[in-house]
Amino acid sequence: MRIDGDNFDVRFDLGETGAISPGQTLTATLRFLSPDRAVPRLTVGKEFSLWEGRVIAVGRVLGIHAGT
Repeated sequence: MRIDGDNFDVRFDLGETGAISPGQTLTATLRFLSPDRAVPRLTVGKEFSLWEGRVIAVGRVLGIHAGT
């Protein structure tokens, strides 16, 4: 996940979403591998991109939930 030009490793929980098609909109839960670095950079409404050698998706933060 790229936030303000910096990259962070994340794991997505897509539940029972199944395959995702180009152009599809969805809501997903994610967990940062280094939450102490990433979470302080987030605010509701913040835009981000998913990067895998190139931008493969863009998104917006809908909510922030502290968890273990």
